[in-house]
Amino acid sequence: MPFSDEFSNTREAIVNALTHCKIDYIIMDKEHFTGKIIDEIYTKITNAHFIIADISIVATDMFIKDKYHLNSNVCYEVGYARGLGKPIIFVSDSVRETAFDLAGYNQIKYDKKNTGDLKETLITRIGNIIEKEIKKSIICFTAEKLKDKLDHALADLKNSYEF
Repeated sequence: MPFSDEFSNTREAIVNALTHCKIDYIIMDKEHFTGKIIDEIYTKITNAHFIIADISIVATDMFIKDKYHLNSNVCYEVGYARGLGKPIIFVSDSVRETAFDLAGYNQIKYDKKNTGDLKETLITRIGNIIEKEIKKSIICFTAEKLKDKLDHALADLKNSYEF
């Protein structure tokens, strides 16, 4: 997300949604660390359960009219997160179209002046991710338990018969 006052309401809505869902979060420009920032970003993305990426098109230069771009840092971080298979929640202001490569992804569109809907939609989306992760854990746990039971049954069967 751009670190400008223009996006302060957006940041606040995201933080409020995460807080509501009792999710620990990291905002990189508020972190204190030594070393290279990219190494810190890699670590944070690798350890994250999901990512929220603001892919809004932003002004390139406040002194040049009609010059806009997609934040290349966000694109790089999204690519890294996708490579790791992390769920990504895309958010974007509704003023301009999103970059072509990202336009096909489900996005939460928001109005920077009224971010209440963004917060509520994020709460729902985060809840869906948590639910999927829980179901995935239950399925893995169930499969593991089933394997244990089958191994025990097979061992019992082998012990019942002499080979």
